[in-house]
Parts: sequence; structure tokens; C-alpha cells
Amino acid sequence: MKKSLLLLLLFTPPGPHWVKQKDDYRIHWLYVNRYGNVLGDYFQPYPNSGPQGPVQPKYTAKCYEGHPVEFASEQEARNYVLRCPVW
Repeated sequence: MKKSLLLLLLFTPPGPHWVKQKDDYRIHWLYVNRYGNVLGDYFQPYPNSGPQGPVQPKYTAKCYEGHPVEFASEQEARNYVLRCPVW
């Protein structure tokens, strides 16, 4: 048990880092700390298909204890999450 915990700590990135989440969203990235606690995330749903053609949805970013905010580009959403307070 102690050896596996030591190996886990050795191969874990030392600071906050991005983790790709596989779910129902087209793009979903989580910003987590060393221990896996989520500091913030952003996602983009799949385009809607309708009579007017596919509409590209906006990126939605959210800090750990905040409200979702929509952005036009992925870089803006990523920058917003990077500015989230680290606890």
C-alpha cells in the first residue's frame, strides 16, 4: 500500500493541470489540482441540428464556486478558468 501511494505521488504533476473529461459534450476540460480536486472547467456541447442548419454553441466556463459564463472562443474560456481562485 505504501509503495503504490508513493508511486502515485511521484507520477502526479506537481501543480494544477488540465484533464480531458469524456462525456456528452464535444469538448470538456477540467482544471484540477495535484490531488484531483476540480478548480474549474469549461465545455462546449455538440452543434444543434435544426431546420436552419447547425448552430455552433458557445463555450461555457465555470469556477469551482461560481456561476457558468459563456464565451465565443475556447481560449477565452480557458483563460477564465485559469483566473479562478485556487483554494
